[in-house]
Amino acid sequence: MNIPNRGHIIKGFPEDLVVECRGIIDGGGVRGIDEPPLPEKLMCGVMYPRHARAESIIYAAKSGEYNAILSMLLQEWRTQSEEQARAFLDEWIGDKRNVYVRKKLGLD
Repeated sequence: MNIPNRGHIIKGFPEDLVVECRGIIDGGGVRGIDEPPLPEKLMCGVMYPRHARAESIIYAAKSGEYNAILSMLLQEWRTQSEEQARAFLDEWIGDKRNVYVRKKLGLD
């Protein structure tokens, strides 16, 4: 199941992060089953970097800051150059359906 990490079902992550875990559903409600700590090598090499990237993407989306969004595009493996990323972002922002984004950026 996917539930908030309350009680730190997966140790080392915030309580408000939604995690996938084994769980119990009964008359008492829904609750996750605590897992043993993941190996440090896995946490440092995979889990922490993924969490940091997810937080950066969320920040870029919520803030609407041009450079934050550009930074996320530059980290995307399909992006081949800064020029490509800027062209994509500028075209996306310029689309008439993106009124909210333009307002957030102060362009409208």
